[in-house]
Amino acid sequence: MRLAPWMALTFAACATAPRPAPVEDEAVSSSRAPLRTSDPTPAPPAEATADDRPHTGATRWVDSNLGFEIERPDGDEWEFTPGHEAPEGIVVPVIVLHVATGAQVVVQVAPDVAPAQEFAERLAVGLRSKPGFETTVPEPSHKGSSFRFTMGDSIFGSVGITGSGGRLYVLLGTWPASAPTTVERDVHLIMSSLKTVVLHQAER
Repeated sequence: MRLAPWMALTFAACATAPRPAPVEDEAVSSSRAPLRTSDPTPAPPAEATADDRPHTGATRWVDSNLGFEIERPDGDEWEFTPGHEAPEGIVVPVIVLHVATGAQVVVQVAPDVAPAQEFAERLAVGLRSKPGFETTVPEPSHKGSSFRFTMGDSIFGSVGITGSGGRLYVLLGTWPASAPTTVERDVHLIMSSLKTVVLHQAER
């Protein structure tokens, strides 16, 4: 099981403090082309169609190629931002960011290398081996598996893992300990909104 790249990515996402991005229009678009932080809306590749490209409504991000959709709360406190480059085989298509506090939910997608519960258990063990990390015991959920973690006294987090269609969807939610309780609530609502069966455009 090639767990090391996932551990590196997840640990980096936990350890790097997010920088609030400027508020943009609520309707956001992106492409399946390689994502760069300096190019928030890259031009779609020539072969992509309107149905294939990731797109959003006001509060929903849909990626038919990767087979998922996720929602954010109404209003302008949360926004979708483009993902970033990741180790080979892993895709970070989108991050849901709380502009004021830097809280975020990072969506990570990779090949299904293990059952969700097994992957969560190994990931939790790996995180606990890092200085300052503590985790709960991963528990099965109706979508896969989940657990919580802390980074010292300053950062709280939650991990949700879902296996579907030959892929693993790993949601990494983090929020500052000083954030209002409504931010933690929103993180869990965002994570619970993940759907891994995306309807065709004509069916929506």
